[in-house]
Amino acid sequence: MLRLRFGLVGNPLTPFWRRLYNPLQAYGPRPEIGKRRNPLERPSEALMFMAMPIYRSVLVLAGVVLSAALMPRYARAQDAPTPGLTVQFPAVITEDTIARLRAAVYVPLRRYQAACKRDGKPADGFELLCDFNPPPDARPDATDKYGPCWELASYLLELRQKKVKTRAYVHGEVSRHAVLPVIACGEIVMSSDARLGKVVAPGGSLLDSEKAAYEEMNGGRLPPVLIRKMYDRDLVVFKLFLPDKDGNRYVDEQKAEREKLKGAPVDRLGAGDVAFYDFAQARELGLCQRDEPQNTLADALAAFKLPRSSVYPLLDHTTAYLVTARGEVNGQLKEDVERRLDRALGDKANVIILRLECAGGDDHIAYDLAQFIAGLKERADRPVKTVAYVTPEARDTALFLAMACDQIVMQQDAHLGDFENYLRSHPDRLEEMRKHLKETAEKSFYPLPLVEDMLKPDPRTGKYPRLGAEEAKSDDLAQAVVNNYGELCTLENVKPTEMDADWLNLLAEFLCNPLTSVVLVVIGVTCLILELKMPGASLPGVIAAVCFVLFFWSQSQAHPEITWLAVLLFILGLLLIGVEVFVLPGTGVCGLSGFLLALSGLALVAFGHWPRTSEDWMGFGQKLGPFGVGILVSVGMAYLVVRYLKHIPFLNRLMLRPQTEPGDDGESLAPEPIRPELASLLGAIGVAATPLRPAGKTQFGDQYVDVMAEGGYVRPGARVQVIEIEGNRVVVKEV
Repeated sequence: MLRLRFGLVGNPLTPFWRRLYNPLQAYGPRPEIGKRRNPLERPSEALMFMAMPIYRSVLVLAGVVLSAALMPRYARAQDAPTPGLTVQFPAVITEDTIARLRAAVYVPLRRYQAACKRDGKPADGFELLCDFNPPPDARPDATDKYGPCWELASYLLELRQKKVKTRAYVHGEVSRHAVLPVIACGEIVMSSDARLGKVVAPGGSLLDSEKAAYEEMNGGRLPPVLIRKMYDRDLVVFKLFLPDKDGNRYVDEQKAEREKLKGAPVDRLGAGDVAFYDFAQARELGLCQRDEPQNTLADALAAFKLPRSSVYPLLDHTTAYLVTARGEVNGQLKEDVERRLDRALGDKANVIILRLECAGGDDHIAYDLAQFIAGLKERADRPVKTVAYVTPEARDTALFLAMACDQIVMQQDAHLGDFENYLRSHPDRLEEMRKHLKETAEKSFYPLPLVEDMLKPDPRTGKYPRLGAEEAKSDDLAQAVVNNYGELCTLENVKPTEMDADWLNLLAEFLCNPLTSVVLVVIGVTCLILELKMPGASLPGVIAAVCFVLFFWSQSQAHPEITWLAVLLFILGLLLIGVEVFVLPGTGVCGLSGFLLALSGLALVAFGHWPRTSEDWMGFGQKLGPFGVGILVSVGMAYLVVRYLKHIPFLNRLMLRPQTEPGDDGESLAPEPIRPELASLLGAIGVAATPLRPAGKTQFGDQYVDVMAEGGYVRPGARVQVIEIEGNRVVVKEV
């Protein structure tokens, strides 16, 4: 019992179960001190006395079970990531920096405020972590222009007034007017290598308006004299033994003398130079509120419970690319988009506009592609901002891709949702789609109730809703509505480079064309038959292999999840056909089964998934038909080639001619001399020692000879006679 009680230390339900644990302590009058009460004096008390340990044990056990059930939820709430954004400022702050910061903060802050309003919570928990020393090597920030720094500081002060928790992260040198936005933040976080100060250059000074700006941005949050010391070299900082009437422990020497305040000069803050605070000094003076240095950005993110996905791309020069997702959302589109995104990342892109002109296909593939897009902002080396540009052609599964992006911008006539047709043909996908769509929306902080409603049919009409552009904007799902792509570029202040398809995409698209696919199969089957009819030619076999490899590769780009099953069916079909030809000729079962399996493999990989409904089976049959006709055409072509190939110039060299036929010069070839040990076998009769298919071994007395049967298969033990000998080639026939 004692272990159970100690096991609940720190549990939020501890007061509750403790109250349940001792409900009987107040029952009845207490016995006098030193006097033991006999429980058998009163039967009712005796019964209660005996039941009390059981009662207590049951209550304690119930409390443990209830605590164990709720503790994971409590822990998840404690460990949940903080909503916020991490921005990395360039080494030189410009007017574009402020514009990009406003654009970066706008969407996540509005989503957070809308979520708090919906849940009835105060919107005072949004974090903005400002990294003033950009990667990769914590470059010093010494911006000398006052105007951009004042604008940035004013915006950060405005965010503070909106209850945004702004924090300046300094892990390098920050000097000159770059100090102004640092002190405008609500908290300063420093690394052990950080330095902050030196607002003026040697011999320089500030205008009165600039001094007033530093006091305004500080707002009395930090000791004013410590801020002034960063630009006033003649100032001497005193530390008072007792705070003054304003609560300050640090004042300038003149004020201390004038008001007769007792204190001592602060080391390294005397006259002659401006302050350049390091971490130890800033912590001692109260400029840095953290006791431990945050030496890396990862440390700072962990300190404020900000996820890695909150890191925004560097607010520097923008390298933007346009990637278009067009057509059915299938494996081919997924491979195409991922390949283009990888190429854009290789070109150091930090902004990617994803133009959505896609719909239908497979929601599994749409979800997988959405996970890939969402992961771009979590890249440790260079996070990427993604903007979904929703066009009128986008619907149903395109919502997954839009939700994976940081921002959604919609064209005037565009819609999101509209799953009516998709769910009619995929009714079993509803529950999993809800799960995947919710997960995707949560990652990007989109309003969950709105997203979940898109997969709930209207109670009156029974149809699934679709969200127009203006509705999406008013519901904080879309950031803006534009008339065309040019307006989007103006809104984002970017000039994207369109990422065209590479040669692999173009090749896969060409080979996936239905007509091209059938032609590949016809050529492949024709060459496969020729290789079987003309052993040793090799070229038809190579061509057949190339055709089938290209066919299955191109189809795998569109339907990767079904490719291996289709390939296995096709190979199994070829093996059964081989068994029919070489092992069990004449049965027909293996040949027919092999033909159907190979045909099914070709049609399945082209169809894209295993048929489930009657509509799917009809579609599968439509895919099956052209390939069946193609195989029959292949048989006819192979027959014509075998019959007339010897009359076609150049190609007739692929066939082995009888040695009595004339060569290219019109002269007959000299027959190859017969080996002496085989000459005596002409006309001899022997017994087939192995199956002749058509090659095998035949026994002539005590001698075994490799022979070739005329007319195809000969069973073992059959009598055969040698009818022809050409060099090492012995031809027999069954007698």
